Amino acid sequence: MLVKLLQVLPPKKEYANRRAEFASKLPPNSVAILKGADVKYRSGAVFHEFHQESNFFYLTGFNEPESIAVIQTLENSDFIFHLFVRPKDAHAELWDGARSGEQAALDVFNADESGDVQPRIRTSETTH
Repeated sequence: MLVKLLQVLPPKKEYANRRAEFASKLPPNSVAILKGADVKYRSGAVFHEFHQESNFFYLTGFNEPESIAVIQTLENSDFIFHLFVRPKDAHAELWDGARSGEQAALDVFNADESGDVQPRIRTSETTH
């Protein structure tokens, strides 16, 4: 879901500062994986209004389902922010609404790297 008309959000720099603060609490050469919320269905094709997982939204500002954020700390106290999202898909967007896509993950949400979330979700469901 994209930002609603007249909705005020913190600037990109605020989310970057939040991620930096979070990463500073992690040991060097570690990884934090945050999974965004999924769409919750009432019955059949009827679904509840989407609400992003609050910690995920606090660190990323990304408000779409089926997304994963990875914060990877490096040796020099720097970090890399990966954001895996659903890719743009004109047909799916007719039914489910607009998607930001991988390029917006980089440009709008300030990710260092982005990619398609689907292969990662399939893998994460089978890995414990």
